[in-house]
Amino acid sequence: MRDAAILERPSQEMQSFSYDLNPYAIDPTIAHLGVIGPSIPANEIAYLDFETPSIWLSAAVIPELATARKEAMLEAETLLEARMQHLRDGEYDLVPLDIDPLSTAARAVMAKKEYGERSLEYKKARHSLEVDCQRLFAEAWRKNSWEYFEPLEQEFDIERNCYTYMGRSLTEMVSDGITPLAEVEENTARLHEYVEEKTAVAAQRLGALSLKRYVASASKGPAVTVNTINECPDWAIENYRSGKNDQLGGYKPEKETMMVRSLRIENGVRYLEQLAIPVRHHDKTYITREVIAETMRRTGVIGTASMPTKTEVRATQMINFNGEGVLDIIKKLDDVAGEMSGETIFLGEKVAADHPRNYAAIPQEASERQEKLKTDSSALAEKLIELEEKKIDHFAATGIVSAFVTNRLLQKVKDDATQAEIVFDKKTADGVREYQARRAQGDRNADLFWLQVQVEAPSASFCGAGSCGLESASALSKEGQKAIERGLKTTDGTLIYDAERSCPGCDKKTIYYDNNGSKVCINCDKKEIKPK
Repeated sequence: MRDAAILERPSQEMQSFSYDLNPYAIDPTIAHLGVIGPSIPANEIAYLDFETPSIWLSAAVIPELATARKEAMLEAETLLEARMQHLRDGEYDLVPLDIDPLSTAARAVMAKKEYGERSLEYKKARHSLEVDCQRLFAEAWRKNSWEYFEPLEQEFDIERNCYTYMGRSLTEMVSDGITPLAEVEENTARLHEYVEEKTAVAAQRLGALSLKRYVASASKGPAVTVNTINECPDWAIENYRSGKNDQLGGYKPEKETMMVRSLRIENGVRYLEQLAIPVRHHDKTYITREVIAETMRRTGVIGTASMPTKTEVRATQMINFNGEGVLDIIKKLDDVAGEMSGETIFLGEKVAADHPRNYAAIPQEASERQEKLKTDSSALAEKLIELEEKKIDHFAATGIVSAFVTNRLLQKVKDDATQAEIVFDKKTADGVREYQARRAQGDRNADLFWLQVQVEAPSASFCGAGSCGLESASALSKEGQKAIERGLKTTDGTLIYDAERSCPGCDKKTIYYDNNGSKVCINCDKKEIKPK
C-alpha cells in the first residue's frame, strides 16, 4: 500500500485563488496529487503510480509564483510588441537576431579591451564562451542520440533580482531571444522561456522552505526543482519534412529530439541540468504525446482528463519539492512508455528486456565523451573571438559558425561511419564508407568524392544553428568559382550562400561568404574582403 500524501490545510489565500492562468492544471472532477483547489478536499488526494511517491505541483497553482508568471508574460509580450514596432519602422538594428553565436564572444572581446587579458572580467567572459562552445559541440556530436549536460551553477544576484552566470544576467539572455525574426511557434516558446526564468527567480525569492509549506510530506531539505519538458516544435519538423534542412533552428526533427530541463534551487544558487533524448526511432515513437500527458497527470501537474498541446507542455513548470530532476523525469517517461507499448524503454528507445536501465551511469558516460571534444571547443572559441574582433556581420556569423563546426565534425568522422550516422545521417555514413573503400583501392578521385560528401552533408545540429537562411555551397560550383575569382578563400572546398538577404547593390540574392567572414556579390561584384 502506498503512503498517503498528507497536505497542510490550505490557507484562506489559497482557497480564494483563481487558477485561470493555467486552465488545464486543475481537473475539478478528480483530485490529484499536490494540487490544492477549492473543490479538492485535502482528504481526497490521489497518489502517484510510481514506486516511490514524490511531491509535485504546477507552478501555476502556487499563488506567489502564479502572480510572478502573469507579470512575466505581460513583460515578454510588451517586449515582443516593441521589437515588432522597430521592424515596422525600419529600425532593423534595434531588433536582436533570434540566433546570435557571437553574443558571448562579444562580451569576451569587450572585457579584454576594457579590463585586459589578465583581468577577472575577461577570464569570466572567456570561461562562459568556452562552456557555450563545449555545449555546442556536445550537442552536434550526439545529434541522433541522447546527451546529458551536468548541472551548471548559476548564482542569484539579489540587487539585480536575477540569476547570473559568469556575471551575465540570465533574464537578459532569455529576453534577447524574444524577437519577431523567429518563427511564430518559436516566438511563443521564447515568451514561455522568459516566464520560466521569472518563475525560477520568484521561487528563489520565496525560498524553498517557504514553498514546501504547501506540501507537508515534502522532504525538509532546502532543494526544490523547477522542471520543463521541451518537445521538438512542429515548425522544425515541417521544415525538415519539406527538405529545408538549413532552416531547423538548431532543433533535431530527424529524431524529434526532446529536451528536459531542470533548475535545482538551493541556498541562493541554482543548478541547470539538461538531458536531450531522440523520441523517434526507425519511424516508431515511444514517448508520444499521450505518454507525456499521462506522466504529467501522474505527477499531478495537470488534470486527469487533460491533453496539453506542445505549447502547453512547454509552458508548464513542474515544481518538485524533493529535488528530483531530469533523470527522474526521463525515467518516469520511459516507465509510462513501457506500460503503453509493452516494451522495455530506456531513454526513449526500445531495448532488450534484460537491458540494464542504468540512469545513474548517464552523467559519467556523458562527461567522459564531452572531455574528448575540448580541443574542438577551444578552437571554436578562438574562431568566435576572431570573428568578433573582425566585426563580422552577426547574421553572417551564424552561417560561418555552422560551417566551421560542420567541417570540423566531418573531419572527425572521416574514418568512422558509425559516428557519422550519429552526427549527420545515413547518407553521410554511406559516403564515409565509400570514401574509405575508394581510398583503399587507390582511387585518385577519392579526395574529390570526399569533397562532394562534405558539400552534401547536412549542417551540424546544435542550439543556434541554421535558421537564418545561410546555406553551404560548393566551391567547385559555377557560383562558387565566381565567388573565389572575386576574392573569397576556402580550405575545405565549401563556401556559404545567403539565401535570405539581397545584395544592397543590385537587390539580388547572390551574396557568398567564406569562413574568414569575407563576402562578395557574384552579380554586381560588391565585396568586403577581411584580413586573415
